[in-house]
Amino acid sequence: MALYGAITEDLATLNDPEINPTESRASLRAMTTDLVGLTGSAGERGWYGELIRYFDAHRTGAERVTPTSLEEALADFDDDDGGPLPPTWAYRAIAAAYVLDRLTLAGVGRRQEVNLLERTIASAPSVNSERVGRQAANELAGSLLETRVNQLPAFWDQLRLMSGTLAPSVASIKSTSRLRKVKREYCSVVTTTAEWPDITYQTLKSVIEPVNWSSFWPDFFCEMRLDSTPDACGWSRILESVSGDCTRYSLETPLKFWKQEHPDGLFLNYDMDYENADPERDKLVLVDNGYIWIKPAVAGQPDKGVKVRTSKQLLISGLSATAMTKLAESLGWATNATDMFLHAAEYTGSAAPFANSNLIGKPQPDTSTTWRVVVPELPPDLRDEYCADTTELIKRRLDDAGRFAEEYAVRWQDGIDLVDIDKLNEMVVTGIETATKEAFDTAVENFRPKAPTTP
Repeated sequence: MALYGAITEDLATLNDPEINPTESRASLRAMTTDLVGLTGSAGERGWYGELIRYFDAHRTGAERVTPTSLEEALADFDDDDGGPLPPTWAYRAIAAAYVLDRLTLAGVGRRQEVNLLERTIASAPSVNSERVGRQAANELAGSLLETRVNQLPAFWDQLRLMSGTLAPSVASIKSTSRLRKVKREYCSVVTTTAEWPDITYQTLKSVIEPVNWSSFWPDFFCEMRLDSTPDACGWSRILESVSGDCTRYSLETPLKFWKQEHPDGLFLNYDMDYENADPERDKLVLVDNGYIWIKPAVAGQPDKGVKVRTSKQLLISGLSATAMTKLAESLGWATNATDMFLHAAEYTGSAAPFANSNLIGKPQPDTSTTWRVVVPELPPDLRDEYCADTTELIKRRLDDAGRFAEEYAVRWQDGIDLVDIDKLNEMVVTGIETATKEAFDTAVENFRPKAPTTP
């Protein structure tokens, strides 16, 4: 997320009319939109702070959750003694690093060195399950940056064509993020597909039961607490606790699972367990559902690898669409479930076997047309900031009016003509545009509070 946050900051710089990038603004925006789903619009502003504030509200200890700097986030990339990044982390980081390096090459942003793509590729898993390393990454990054690719499929096609060193678990990933309108609200939907040629179908089946996930990947699944009583229709119940750092914060969600195995593979559907939800703890999460689908990569040959497709739909009241999508990408197991399979294949401990769900009662269709009303929790300092900012905006508009009156008086004394009227009209239009943008930016800054800072 720190990489995405840095991209948003660079896009804000790109919008500065005083900046003259060496590449067209339209091309750079098209690249960031397609590769990482960020457009640089004013409506995206503050999404990183929103998420950090959300995590801070769910912290597990006394230490505040504060934003991670880009260099702190990249520190692990340079640790040659550490293991490679999880596949989907590498997939997202490589695309984000390419965008940041392209922006830097165009003269946009705060960095001087063009080395983020090299550092991320170096830390990605290779075909032999080790890190790619800086030497191979340097050549690959240089070639990619010369291509100036703006579309995600073309970017990964180029990477696969040039590479030969990246693990198939990274190079085969295809991930999409989009918004879907459900009951008059926009949900974030993240879908991911990947192939794992070195993992057998039976290996995954033996550990894929949800209650096992915290056993073989405790760094992400902090806890998977089983409720032994299924719901009225036969769905199994789990209280899921997930995090990017279980020692600092965790997000708990009551889920229910429907699981079946068929001749061509198995699937797990999941949804919010609304009947088992704590109205205080879970009041902001309105939608959390999706599926995991696993089948042999080669039909009829379960020992020749697996193909996996995962999807997650998420709606959190009070979060902007951008913040919600990045949360679903980073902490939703639509993508992390893919990384989970690597840990599952290496797990040698005891595990509950996969069990098909049994239908108990007939499911009732959801006929509601709206979600429950959630009263938003506004920032405690909103009133003071709002009053101060409103006063400042009024002062600026009065100054604008004073400058216009002075300019009008000077031109009137000299004998006003059509050229003067055009200049005055231009002055008014520019003032209205500036006033509108400043008012919108002020509202965004106030209602999307800044991330917590270390005292």
